[in-house]
Amino acid sequence: MAATLHIASRLTSRRFVILDQSESQDPNGLVTVSVTYSVAPSATTDLDRLFYLDAPPPVFPTCTQKSTLQSTQGLYLLEYSVEKQFGLWTIQATYVGARNFISGQRPFITRDGESRVTPAIRIEAGYDITPEETPRQIPQYDTVIVRFVAQVITTELAGVGAGWFDLESTEQTTDSLIYRVEYGNLERSKPDVRTRFILPDPKVLLDRFKPYVEVSTNVRNVTNAVIVAVTTRNIVFDPLALDNAVNL
Repeated sequence: MAATLHIASRLTSRRFVILDQSESQDPNGLVTVSVTYSVAPSATTDLDRLFYLDAPPPVFPTCTQKSTLQSTQGLYLLEYSVEKQFGLWTIQATYVGARNFISGQRPFITRDGESRVTPAIRIEAGYDITPEETPRQIPQYDTVIVRFVAQVITTELAGVGAGWFDLESTEQTTDSLIYRVEYGNLERSKPDVRTRFILPDPKVLLDRFKPYVEVSTNVRNVTNAVIVAVTTRNIVFDPLALDNAVNL
Protein backbone atom coordinates (compact mmCIF):
# COMPACT_ATOMS: atom_id res chain seq x y z
CA MET A 1 0.00 0.00 0.00
CA ALA A 2 1.53 3.31 -1.01
CA ALA A 3 2.30 5.81 1.74
CA THR A 4 1.68 9.53 1.38
CA LEU A 5 4.39 11.82 2.83
CA HIS A 6 3.11 15.12 4.19
CA ILE A 7 5.65 17.97 4.53
CA ALA A 8 4.57 20.55 7.08
CA SER A 9 4.15 24.04 5.70
CA ARG A 10 6.45 25.38 8.44
CA LEU A 11 9.28 23.16 7.19
CA THR A 12 8.66 24.10 3.55
CA SER A 13 8.80 27.83 4.29
CA ARG A 14 11.77 27.74 6.65
CA ARG A 15 13.76 24.95 4.96
CA PHE A 16 15.25 23.91 8.33
CA VAL A 17 13.32 23.15 11.51
CA ILE A 18 14.92 22.17 14.80
CA LEU A 19 13.61 18.86 16.10
CA ASP A 20 15.90 18.49 19.10
CA GLN A 21 18.64 20.53 20.79
CA SER A 22 20.83 20.44 23.86
CA GLU A 23 23.74 22.39 25.32
CA SER A 24 26.62 21.43 27.60
CA GLN A 25 29.55 23.43 28.96
CA ASP A 26 33.00 22.30 30.06
CA PRO A 27 34.68 23.88 33.12
CA ASN A 28 37.00 25.80 30.79
CA GLY A 29 34.05 27.61 29.17
CA LEU A 30 33.84 25.50 26.00
CA VAL A 31 30.19 25.29 24.91
CA THR A 32 28.96 22.29 22.91
CA VAL A 33 25.52 22.37 21.31
CA SER A 34 23.89 19.37 19.61
CA VAL A 35 21.09 20.12 17.15
CA THR A 36 18.88 17.86 15.07
CA TYR A 37 17.39 19.57 12.02
CA SER A 38 14.61 18.43 9.76
CA VAL A 39 15.39 19.50 6.21
CA ALA A 40 12.90 20.45 3.51
CA PRO A 41 13.50 18.51 0.26
CA SER A 42 14.09 21.77 -1.58
CA ALA A 43 17.03 22.60 0.71
CA THR A 44 18.94 19.33 0.37
CA THR A 45 20.97 20.64 -2.57
CA ASP A 46 22.41 23.38 -0.32
CA LEU A 47 23.74 21.15 2.45
CA ASP A 48 27.40 21.34 1.40
CA ARG A 49 27.14 25.12 1.25
CA LEU A 50 25.58 25.39 4.71
CA PHE A 51 27.38 22.65 6.62
CA TYR A 52 31.17 22.87 6.77
CA LEU A 53 33.79 23.37 9.46
CA ASP A 54 33.06 26.54 11.48
CA ALA A 55 29.80 27.24 9.61
CA PRO A 56 27.06 29.00 11.61
CA PRO A 57 23.79 27.19 12.34
CA PRO A 58 21.13 27.69 9.63
CA VAL A 59 18.66 28.13 12.50
CA PHE A 60 20.19 29.25 15.77
CA PRO A 61 19.25 26.91 18.67
CA THR A 62 17.12 28.49 21.35
CA CYS A 63 18.83 26.48 24.12
CA THR A 64 21.83 28.83 23.85
CA GLN A 65 21.75 32.55 24.57
CA LYS A 66 23.76 34.43 21.96
CA SER A 67 24.61 37.21 24.40
CA THR A 68 26.60 34.77 26.55
CA LEU A 69 28.95 33.78 23.73
CA GLN A 70 32.27 35.34 22.78
CA SER A 71 33.24 37.21 19.63
CA THR A 72 30.34 37.44 17.17
CA GLN A 73 28.12 35.62 19.68
CA GLY A 74 28.17 32.68 17.34
CA LEU A 75 28.39 28.93 17.25
CA TYR A 76 30.77 27.11 14.93
CA LEU A 77 30.13 23.77 13.26
CA LEU A 78 32.39 20.97 14.49
CA GLU A 79 30.82 17.95 12.74
CA TYR A 80 27.55 16.74 11.25
CA SER A 81 25.83 13.73 9.76
CA VAL A 82 22.93 13.43 7.29
CA GLU A 83 20.19 10.81 7.28
CA LYS A 84 17.30 10.20 4.89
CA GLN A 85 14.49 7.93 6.01
CA PHE A 86 11.00 7.52 4.53
CA GLY A 87 11.68 10.52 2.32
CA LEU A 88 12.56 12.79 5.26
CA TRP A 89 15.99 14.36 5.62
CA THR A 90 17.50 14.99 9.06
CA ILE A 91 20.84 16.43 10.04
CA GLN A 92 22.58 15.84 13.35
CA ALA A 93 25.01 18.73 13.87
CA THR A 94 27.44 19.56 16.68
CA TYR A 95 28.44 23.19 17.21
CA VAL A 96 30.97 24.70 19.59
CA GLY A 97 31.54 28.15 21.05
CA ALA A 98 33.00 29.84 24.12
CA ARG A 99 31.39 31.66 26.99
CA ASN A 100 32.04 35.36 27.47
CA PHE A 101 34.67 36.45 29.95
CA ILE A 102 32.58 38.04 32.65
CA SER A 103 33.66 40.00 35.69
CA GLY A 104 34.99 37.70 38.37
CA GLN A 105 35.16 34.66 36.10
CA ARG A 106 38.16 32.46 36.74
CA PRO A 107 39.68 29.95 34.36
CA PHE A 108 39.61 26.24 35.10
CA ILE A 109 42.60 25.77 37.40
CA THR A 110 44.52 22.62 38.31
CA ARG A 111 47.32 22.55 40.86
CA ASP A 112 50.11 20.09 41.37
CA GLY A 113 53.09 20.15 43.70
CA GLU A 114 56.57 18.84 43.00
CA SER A 115 59.55 18.45 45.29
CA ARG A 116 62.69 20.01 43.86
CA VAL A 117 66.25 20.74 44.96
CA THR A 118 68.69 23.49 44.13
CA PRO A 119 72.18 22.90 42.78
CA ALA A 120 74.80 22.46 45.51
CA ILE A 121 75.88 25.64 47.25
CA ARG A 122 79.34 26.05 48.79
CA ILE A 123 79.24 28.10 51.97
CA GLU A 124 82.40 29.39 53.62
CA ALA A 125 82.03 27.90 57.05
CA GLY A 126 85.28 28.84 58.75
CA TYR A 127 88.99 28.26 58.29
CA ASP A 128 91.96 26.26 59.51
CA ILE A 129 95.23 27.80 60.66
CA THR A 130 98.25 26.01 59.26
CA PRO A 131 101.13 25.16 61.64
CA GLU A 132 103.61 26.71 59.27
CA GLU A 133 106.20 29.21 60.41
CA THR A 134 104.02 31.89 58.88
CA PRO A 135 100.53 30.62 59.59
CA ARG A 136 97.99 30.69 56.75
CA GLN A 137 94.22 30.59 56.86
CA ILE A 138 92.73 27.79 54.78
CA PRO A 139 88.99 28.27 54.16
CA GLN A 140 86.55 25.51 55.05
CA TYR A 141 83.42 25.03 52.99
CA ASP A 142 80.17 23.32 53.82
CA THR A 143 78.08 22.12 50.89
CA VAL A 144 74.34 22.68 51.16
CA ILE A 145 71.41 21.65 48.95
CA VAL A 146 68.04 23.29 49.52
CA ARG A 147 64.84 21.31 49.04
CA PHE A 148 61.55 23.03 48.35
CA VAL A 149 58.07 22.22 47.14
CA ALA A 150 56.71 24.30 44.27
CA GLN A 151 53.23 24.40 42.87
CA VAL A 152 52.67 23.96 39.14
CA ILE A 153 49.56 25.96 38.21
CA THR A 154 47.69 25.11 35.02
CA THR A 155 44.84 27.30 33.77
CA GLU A 156 42.51 26.35 30.93
CA LEU A 157 40.20 28.66 28.99
CA ALA A 158 38.15 28.29 25.81
CA GLY A 159 37.99 31.19 23.42
CA VAL A 160 37.28 32.31 19.86
CA GLY A 161 40.11 33.56 17.65
CA ALA A 162 43.83 33.86 18.32
CA GLY A 163 45.78 35.99 20.76
CA TRP A 164 43.12 36.48 23.42
CA PHE A 165 44.79 34.08 25.87
CA ASP A 166 47.75 36.49 26.20
CA LEU A 167 45.37 38.80 28.04
CA GLU A 168 44.59 36.19 30.70
CA SER A 169 45.55 38.03 33.88
CA THR A 170 45.80 35.37 36.57
CA GLU A 171 49.20 36.02 38.13
CA GLN A 172 51.26 34.09 40.63
CA THR A 173 54.47 35.16 42.34
CA THR A 174 57.33 32.93 43.37
CA ASP A 175 56.35 33.40 47.02
CA SER A 176 52.87 32.11 46.29
CA LEU A 177 54.14 29.07 44.38
CA ILE A 178 57.06 28.04 46.61
CA TYR A 179 56.51 26.61 50.07
CA ARG A 180 58.16 24.27 52.58
CA VAL A 181 61.74 25.37 52.01
CA GLU A 182 64.30 23.36 54.00
CA TYR A 183 67.81 22.01 53.89
CA GLY A 184 67.80 18.96 51.66
CA ASN A 185 71.38 17.94 52.27
CA LEU A 186 74.35 19.27 54.23
CA GLU A 187 77.91 18.03 53.91
CA ARG A 188 80.30 19.62 56.36
CA SER A 189 83.89 20.26 55.41
CA LYS A 190 84.81 18.39 58.60
CA PRO A 191 82.07 15.80 59.15
CA ASP A 192 82.64 15.45 62.88
CA VAL A 193 83.02 19.16 63.61
CA ARG A 194 80.30 21.76 63.66
CA THR A 195 81.54 24.75 61.78
CA ARG A 196 81.78 28.06 63.60
CA PHE A 197 79.55 30.02 61.19
CA ILE A 198 75.78 29.82 61.35
CA LEU A 199 74.23 28.56 58.12
CA PRO A 200 71.95 31.02 56.30
CA ASP A 201 68.22 30.42 56.28
CA PRO A 202 67.23 27.99 53.46
CA LYS A 203 64.96 30.62 51.90
CA VAL A 204 67.90 33.03 51.69
CA LEU A 205 69.91 30.40 49.84
CA LEU A 206 67.02 29.63 47.51
CA ASP A 207 66.64 33.31 46.65
CA ARG A 208 70.25 33.37 45.47
CA PHE A 209 69.08 31.49 42.36
CA LYS A 210 66.60 34.27 41.57
CA PRO A 211 63.62 31.99 40.97
CA TYR A 212 60.89 33.36 38.76
CA VAL A 213 57.59 32.19 37.32
CA GLU A 214 57.84 30.84 33.78
CA VAL A 215 54.61 31.00 31.79
CA SER A 216 53.98 28.79 28.75
CA THR A 217 50.80 28.31 26.76
CA ASN A 218 49.72 25.38 24.63
CA VAL A 219 46.81 25.97 22.21
CA ARG A 220 44.46 23.17 21.23
CA ASN A 221 42.18 23.77 18.26
CA VAL A 222 38.64 22.49 18.67
CA THR A 223 37.79 24.00 15.28
CA ASN A 224 39.68 26.62 13.29
CA ALA A 225 37.77 29.34 15.14
CA VAL A 226 37.40 27.85 18.63
CA ILE A 227 40.48 27.05 20.68
CA VAL A 228 41.33 25.99 24.21
CA ALA A 229 44.44 27.61 25.70
CA VAL A 230 46.24 25.70 28.47
CA THR A 231 48.69 27.94 30.35
CA THR A 232 51.23 26.48 32.76
CA ARG A 233 53.09 28.45 35.43
CA ASN A 234 56.20 26.88 36.85
CA ILE A 235 59.21 27.92 38.93
CA VAL A 236 62.56 28.12 37.14
CA PHE A 237 65.95 29.56 38.09
CA ASP A 238 67.56 32.48 36.34
CA PRO A 239 70.50 30.89 34.45
CA LEU A 240 72.53 34.09 34.89
CA ALA A 241 72.22 33.74 38.66
CA LEU A 242 73.44 30.14 38.94
CA ASP A 243 77.17 30.90 38.91
CA ASN A 244 76.73 33.57 41.52
CA ALA A 245 74.57 31.36 43.70
CA VAL A 246 76.79 28.29 44.05
CA ASN A 247 79.31 30.02 46.32
CA LEU A 248 78.61 32.19 49.34
